[in-house]
Amino acid sequence: MLRVEGVRDGRTGFYFKRIFDDAWSFEETGYRVCGPFLNAPGRVPREPVAPGDYALSGTLAVDRLVGADVSVGIDILDFNIVCSPARAHLLVEGGPVTVGGEPLVFPLHHVHSLVLEQRATEYWLDGTPATIRAALLLPAEIDAIDDAASRATIRALFEDRRGIHFQGSATLDRLTLDEMTWLDPAVGVVPGDEKADPGNAIQLRAVRP
Repeated sequence: MLRVEGVRDGRTGFYFKRIFDDAWSFEETGYRVCGPFLNAPGRVPREPVAPGDYALSGTLAVDRLVGADVSVGIDILDFNIVCSPARAHLLVEGGPVTVGGEPLVFPLHHVHSLVLEQRATEYWLDGTPATIRAALLLPAEIDAIDDAASRATIRALFEDRRGIHFQGSATLDRLTLDEMTWLDPAVGVVPGDEKADPGNAIQLRAVRP
């Protein structure tokens, strides 16, 4: 249900509609409208605000209890704690992983998750790390990576995963994420078969250049 306060024929109340309704309905309340209205006569729109995105660079790595360790570079182009997703490029031996000559984009979906303590809105602005849940999606084009060695490295890192569920923290200059394992609590409703073995969990570490 969508609701927005308004005035109809001099009566105050709110307009409402269900997502797929064709038209809005109005319910009178008699209460004063908080306002101001976005389309009020003479109201000057605010100047556009530049996005608060920033770039991060670091590594995506797994330190396996059994089997070979794998580490690749990661460039996150446009991370923003309150705006998801970000776009990430992976690098093997310092060079970007490409498909058809273009860097392959790995979407990084993320959310600033709830905390148990009472904190100020956007508390990370004072340097306190924000609690983050994230998921790195693996594009189907992985099997079409141009360079065979890079393709093998990426496959060795991700194995049969379709995505990686992370939890960790972010500040305005650092992102620290660890893949969720079956030792982690079930908070967040991540299926058990989508969590990693504790000895095979991927870590993401990135900082502002």
